[in-house]
Amino acid sequence: MNQSLKDRIRGCSSLPSLPAAALSVLQLTEDDSTGMDELAKIISVDAALSARILRAINSSFYGLNQKVTSINQGVVLLGLHAVKTLVLGFSLVTNLSTQKRGFDHLAYWRRSMYSATAARVIASRVLPSRADDCFAAALLMDLGSLVLDQVMAVQYSSVYERAKNHNDLLILETHSLGMTHAEAGGILADYWKLPEILRIAIEHHHGAQGVEDFVSRKVCEVVGLAGRCADVFVGESPASRSPASAARSSSSTRSARSSATACWWRSGRRRRSWRRCSR
Repeated sequence: MNQSLKDRIRGCSSLPSLPAAALSVLQLTEDDSTGMDELAKIISVDAALSARILRAINSSFYGLNQKVTSINQGVVLLGLHAVKTLVLGFSLVTNLSTQKRGFDHLAYWRRSMYSATAARVIASRVLPSRADDCFAAALLMDLGSLVLDQVMAVQYSSVYERAKNHNDLLILETHSLGMTHAEAGGILADYWKLPEILRIAIEHHHGAQGVEDFVSRKVCEVVGLAGRCADVFVGESPASRSPASAARSSSSTRSARSSATACWWRSGRRRRSWRRCSR
């Protein structure tokens, strides 16, 4: 890892702080004796965050049979862990600046949401006890790209623009910067003192094999696979490519879709064999 860039990230004055609401929720949910009312009160202080959480809770994603109109009601229905995941996701991703340069923020958020949704579906079959952690980790796994875009400005935009896909980005980051977005994300997660299972997943979602802890490694594998599934739906715009490039991409997409489908089938039918899909 590029030590000078690592120091530059850590010493960056514009590196955002962990939002107060997220920090309070993290502290409260670490205590098993925390009451629902106490947690709801902390979240309700942030009106914008409360609105986002209520929209998410009432979406088809959770499939609730009743409309949730208050944070107190949402906390009771979803539970502490699920609400913590929502708070982390919404507060962290909105706390980084979105400067308009070569970095495509729309594509970034689109991939993040596809990944998070895929991670929850996969984890519900192979790692149900950590489904919420997998969702949060997949939503946040590429935070390092936002960090590098903020810290390195034009230089990172140049790297980003040259990447044809997510795998290309990883290679270009390594050769051009000496640091990947996964490593940068790990630095930010450590700076924010996120739960260890999220920090590890963010930092190692492209290399789960290097994680020793069994549960953390499985979370990394789910997140990595979810990213591959998301890549099936997030790619270059067909209008911006030549016919030959479009044909190659179409073939690649069919292959990726087939691979993703196979992985999802295995995750549901053969829990012991799903790990092979992430390789």
